Amino acid sequence: MAITYAQLKALLDIDEPDYPMLAEKASGAMAHLRKMAASDDPSLASKAVSLAGFIGDDDGTAVVGVAARSRNALVRVAAAHAANLLPDNAQAARVIAKLVDDTDLGVAKFAARAAARQSDPALARTNKAAQARVATRAR
Repeated sequence: MAITYAQLKALLDIDEPDYPMLAEKASGAMAHLRKMAASDDPSLASKAVSLAGFIGDDDGTAVVGVAARSRNALVRVAAAHAANLLPDNAQAARVIAKLVDDTDLGVAKFAARAAARQSDPALARTNKAAQARVATRAR
């Protein structure tokens, strides 16, 4: 039986969700996760994007991409952290490249770690330049 939006929201609306368990339950609920990731509630949005990262397929990558465009830095940090769990493919590399170029130092740092796990040569070059900017700004 498919999980409803309300059920998924209730499972995420706790201090420490069980993401591995939820990944099994919510793998077919990407529309719900996409909606939650775009929410004005940063707590819900960041937990939804974290879950999408745990699911880690192309649909999960799309949800992380939604969060990468958030106005809220907390949600973008969650997206950058979730990006560590994404598959090594072109779609994930595009999402991570956006996060690596983020103006928020925390987002850029987490995204740099995710970029290092990808094999895309263009992303590696972007990541190297971003790491230099981060090091300069962190001083």
